Amino acid sequence: MLFYFTVLVPFGIGARLFSDPLRQRVSAPAWIEREPVDNQLEAAKRQG
Repeated sequence: MLFYFTVLVPFGIGARLFSDPLRQRVSAPAWIEREPVDNQLEAAKRQG
């Protein structure tokens, strides 16, 4: 029982404080910067 309170309880408290089970932390956006597309009819016809 002493082992439980000296080892497992502090580990459990640390895991609870520093984990993110719902993945709510803000991360970098996954958007990729791209050049604007050509919206002309001829460009659409060239696609094949």
